[in-house]
Amino acid sequence: MLHQYAEQRDFKNWIITVPVMTPKLSSYWLYFVTSTSYKLALNLVDCMKVEVVARDTRLQDILGIRPHTYRETATFRPKGLKGRLYWYSIVPFHYFIFGGMIRGIAKGRNG
Repeated sequence: MLHQYAEQRDFKNWIITVPVMTPKLSSYWLYFVTSTSYKLALNLVDCMKVEVVARDTRLQDILGIRPHTYRETATFRPKGLKGRLYWYSIVPFHYFIFGGMIRGIAKGRNG
């Protein structure tokens, strides 16, 4: 997924394999190289232990839903002035919605 995202966004990326990697060390790395909190980094790394892949497509067939591919969802590019105005008008709400989700995830792990 990292390579696909980089290709979609025209980034160059490198993946360096290290001889020893623990979840705690990975969490510290994520905390230091991104702007996330340590609690969130720890939860994100911890959830990587569980592979979640939906293989049952019956509901998609019943509802006539076509799921987006990873390439379609790797970037969001609003179309035209109306798309940009809409996007920037809802951005402030993300802090309320996703801030609560992040606090809930962190609380669930420590709680």
